[in-house]
Amino acid sequence: MFSTHNLVEAQEMCDRVAILNRGIIVACDTPSRIPRAVSQQKTYRITFTEATLEGGLESAVKKIELIPGVQKTTLEIDANRNVSALSLSVDSNFALSSILPLLIWRERYSSGYPHY
Repeated sequence: MFSTHNLVEAQEMCDRVAILNRGIIVACDTPSRIPRAVSQQKTYRITFTEATLEGGLESAVKKIELIPGVQKTTLEIDANRNVSALSLSVDSNFALSSILPLLIWRERYSSGYPHY
């Protein structure tokens, strides 16, 4: 057993790390995964099968960026302007459901008729 307040030192010397808060284990994992376990942010990756920047996706992403709790958005776009994914960095208490209406609306109505 090894005790330190220096996470870098623990990462170099240990294959498992536990983080204690007032005597209670709040995270226990490999050194590379610990920062994600105790982070105040979450990252989501939403993938698309058939999406382009035309039809309002870019506009929807700009609206998503304005939602409280969203820290960063990243669109993965190929050379033909096809969108394969949207990555979001959000506060740990962010409700993913708050962005879904923006994405679903675009998919249903961008071509002029609803898709069910």
